Amino acid sequence: MPRRRLIALGLALACGCANRAEEVTRSAWDDAVRAQGAGKGSDGGDGRGHEGDADEDDVSAWREIGRTLGDIAETMASGVPTVDAARLAERLCGREPERVRENGELTFHCIPQPPIELLGEILEIEMDERGVVGLVASDLNEEESGLFVHRALERLAELCALTWTAIAADAENAHKEFYTCPVASGPVLAVGRFPRDLAANQWQFSLVVLGPG
Repeated sequence: MPRRRLIALGLALACGCANRAEEVTRSAWDDAVRAQGAGKGSDGGDGRGHEGDADEDDVSAWREIGRTLGDIAETMASGVPTVDAARLAERLCGREPERVRENGELTFHCIPQPPIELLGEILEIEMDERGVVGLVASDLNEEESGLFVHRALERLAELCALTWTAIAADAENAHKEFYTCPVASGPVLAVGRFPRDLAANQWQFSLVVLGPG
C-alpha cells in the first residue's frame, strides 16, 4: 500500500509545564485534524465498550511500546536542543529514515525495523527537529481506533507522573479524542485518535512524545 503523508505532529515546542504543553499539543492536533479534512457529526464514542482480557501478545506489545516511549522521554529529558534528531530517528527506525524538508522544517519518517506491531497493525514513526515524536496507525476504523486509545490509557499509565487529562473536543472537531499526561523526566505524552475520513470510516491513532524546550 502506498504511504500516505502523515499528519504534522506539532507546531511548537512543549515546555516543562503540563498545562502549557497540553495547550500547544491541542493547537497542533486541531490544525492537523483540519488539514486532514475531518468531518462533523454525531459523537463517535470513546471505544470503551471493548472489555475482556488482552492476550499475551497484546500485553507484550504494549510493554515494548512503553519501553520505547520511556526511552524517547529519557533521551529528551535534558531538553530538545541537546538531542541529535537525526541520530534519534535512525535509532528508533533501526535504519536510515526518510527525510522531508518543508517550509524549512525537517521531518523524519519510517516504518521501523524490526516493525512495531500493535493489535495487528504496524505503527509508523514520524518525528521532527522540534522534539515531537509520534507512533502512528493511520488506517484504522472507528472501533479499532477506540480500542487502541482504550488500551493505551490502560497500558501506558505507568509512564505518567500524573493521571491522564482528557482534552475536550471542540464543535469543529467533535470526533476527536485526546489525552495527555506529564512524564516525570519532563516530556509530555499524548494519546489520541481522530477521523481522517468519516464517510470512509477511516481513523488515525497516535502516540506522541513532546520533548521539553
